[in-house]
Amino acid sequence: MIKHVVRALLCLLLAAAGPAAAQQTVSPDATGHPLQPVDTSSPRATLMGFLESSDAVGRFYRDVYYVDPTLAHLQAAFNARRRTAFRVLDLHDIAPATRDQVAVEASVYLYEILSRIELPPAEAIPGPEAVAGANPPERWLVPGTNITMVRVTDGERRGDYLFSGDTVNLAADDYALVRHLPYRRTVPTRDFVEIRQLIGGVLIPPRAIENLPGWLKSSVFGLVVWKLLALAALVALIAALIALAYHLSGRLRRRIGDRSAVGASLVRLVVPVAIVVLVPLGAVVANGVIHVNEALGSPIRIGAEAVMHLVGAWIAWVACVSAAELVIASPRVAEGTLDAQVLRLCSRILGMVFAVTLILLGGEKIGLPLVGLIAGVGVGGLAIALAAQDTLRNVLGSLMIFFDQPYRAGDLISVLGHEGVVETIGLRSTRIRQLNGTLTTIPNEKMASVEIVNVSRRPSIRRIIRLGLTYDTPPATVEHALAVLREVLDEHAGSWADRPPRIYFEDLAADNLALVAYTWFHPPEFWEFKAAHDRINLRILQRFAEEGIDFAFPTSTTVLEPGSAPIAIALSGPAPAADAPA
Repeated sequence: MIKHVVRALLCLLLAAAGPAAAQQTVSPDATGHPLQPVDTSSPRATLMGFLESSDAVGRFYRDVYYVDPTLAHLQAAFNARRRTAFRVLDLHDIAPATRDQVAVEASVYLYEILSRIELPPAEAIPGPEAVAGANPPERWLVPGTNITMVRVTDGERRGDYLFSGDTVNLAADDYALVRHLPYRRTVPTRDFVEIRQLIGGVLIPPRAIENLPGWLKSSVFGLVVWKLLALAALVALIAALIALAYHLSGRLRRRIGDRSAVGASLVRLVVPVAIVVLVPLGAVVANGVIHVNEALGSPIRIGAEAVMHLVGAWIAWVACVSAAELVIASPRVAEGTLDAQVLRLCSRILGMVFAVTLILLGGEKIGLPLVGLIAGVGVGGLAIALAAQDTLRNVLGSLMIFFDQPYRAGDLISVLGHEGVVETIGLRSTRIRQLNGTLTTIPNEKMASVEIVNVSRRPSIRRIIRLGLTYDTPPATVEHALAVLREVLDEHAGSWADRPPRIYFEDLAADNLALVAYTWFHPPEFWEFKAAHDRINLRILQRFAEEGIDFAFPTSTTVLEPGSAPIAIALSGPAPAADAPA
């Protein structure tokens, strides 16, 4: 990803420089054919082609870039060296995030080494005739060194001879051992390793660096002093900008407060967005402008790549959560409902998938084994699942409640002996405010597996009115009582909607003549229902009193058989005084 950022910035700068700069670019290729690759069909071809191509880049730097240090010329030189390095070096063990820079650095070290040691005559190096036989050499070692070329045995480049991965990894160490030696062959410039260590990159002319005071060009810890100072200033600037973003997000968070969940979520993106912009830009400046050495540049690139993917995972998480809050803030989804909770759950799962994917891709970019990461995530996920079985069961119960929708927040329900209003439906439990005011929390695992009575879903509230008349009530009076009861209920016709009351002479009960009325109050508002039937009850008493219709009271008759013991009746009252007459 850093590579793409560098290329994008270079293209923007090249476009800003204008078409004239691009047209004046001279190709640094030795053959004059920009698309002609280095021949790697034999050790001799690989070695000679690598030295000739590197000589051409050196001449380009000496004759073109040093005189006219434009971005287009620097890009042409870098691309030519990179193209040669990728052609002749075995780089399959190098992390993709650092492969470009490692290839260029290793090719420079290797060029300087080969220019300082005595190479065998060309005819002594295996050439086309040696590799054309039935048993071509699998490797060739430069005499007196550990520099090895190996023959590729599979893939697109089967049969090519490349400098081995060990040669690439040891190039810097080998250079340190021979840097004091004189050149054994004619080279276009002095030590190019020292040149690269001293000069800067884009936008910094070599002449300007050469005119600096001597102490700024001295080396400390393997890095030129002016580069150390520039790198320290860059780090301080990036840290200050990130701190400013943090301060700004804090002010916005305090200003928004609890008024907007969406705004609060979006404010959380300020710091990660600042990091994901500033850190890669800092890596580009450190490697492309300041041009630090590979010992420091490689960790910077790897660190920037890791930060980009980690912060990208952070942004993906926050973006998914913010999207869910945006949907919940719409009028269609009520806060505190199961819909809102499930939206939050789905957004977090999606954010987690994006975050893990970015982290795994980042691990592959910086050279971590992707398979090992996936296996680690799988084992960790299994351990978490085993440790959180109850939580997972409750989450699955929440999903079942979401799909079945047996109740919503605000519904009056009766479950497990509790009756009350549902206040919130969370991912783990449901909270019910009982009618006595207490708050009951029930795990969703149980709520998804028990019988739930949703009182709020009833279309009306049914009430059965039972009245008892005395047995000495004549049949005509009973009929009149039914008519009076019907009239009283008709006075409240607006409460019955499309289900009028049903009134009957129901039964000849043991102690009364039973009248019954079935009513369905609509709408099913409990307290309105209570108020309406309060008025109905008073009206029934009033009308029955006016019509002289008597209600029956529960009575019981005790029959004493002849010869049974007398019944003792004691009157309660104050105890008599001690001296009172009997």
